Amino acid sequence: MNRLRDHKKILDNLRSQDAFQEFSDQEFAHLAEHMCIKEYNKGQILADQGDKKDYFFFLSSGVIRTERYDYEGENTYYEYIRPNMGLPYAGLFISKTYTYSIVTLTPVTVIVFPMSIFESVVVNNNRAMLTVIKKMSEIIDYNEYTMQMMINSSATVRVSHALSILAHSLGTKKSDGSIYISYPITLIELAEVSSTTRETAATVVNNLFLDNDLVYSHKHFTIFENFLDASMLGVN
Repeated sequence: MNRLRDHKKILDNLRSQDAFQEFSDQEFAHLAEHMCIKEYNKGQILADQGDKKDYFFFLSSGVIRTERYDYEGENTYYEYIRPNMGLPYAGLFISKTYTYSIVTLTPVTVIVFPMSIFESVVVNNNRAMLTVIKKMSEIIDYNEYTMQMMINSSATVRVSHALSILAHSLGTKKSDGSIYISYPITLIELAEVSSTTRETAATVVNNLFLDNDLVYSHKHFTIFENFLDASMLGVN
């Protein structure tokens, strides 16, 4: 019974999301008929960059990271996905393969749709299509902005920008205006996102702590409002 209640709760939450509100009851029932709810452990790969794009995912709980590599397999771009976000929107209706790898960073619950079913329902609903186009535009704008921020020769600046991006992607705003990131972030992960070393990431974090810009305790960041204002990146 608990699993049935959980299934209904997940479905009700899905129905309330912007990307799914525009569907008729019949369209949503068609999607629900073909979807499945899966649970994955931390560190599992849902799809590799270049794999055939068979599924659309909607994250119900947990954290996912997408990883995109260049043709030489060197330069990497990371993006974090938190609950109530879908993917991939990149290449929807066009690309036959995933443009990035999808990796679980925590245990997750994911709603999985066959891509052919999801695309066919969206393309036949003008309002749903408009919602998807808006979402794709938001992603493009955000990705362009974050890439501009991370193209910097200074490792110190890259680490600061990476912290702002993490706050935007994973943070929760508190009553005092600070941002708390509940997902545990190691200095190694921060270094990877910043394309620098762990030592440099640790030095930057320590300096920001001394400047009263953030607190880092037990792998969790609390980032204060003055630092976010300076970095020009807020949290919704």
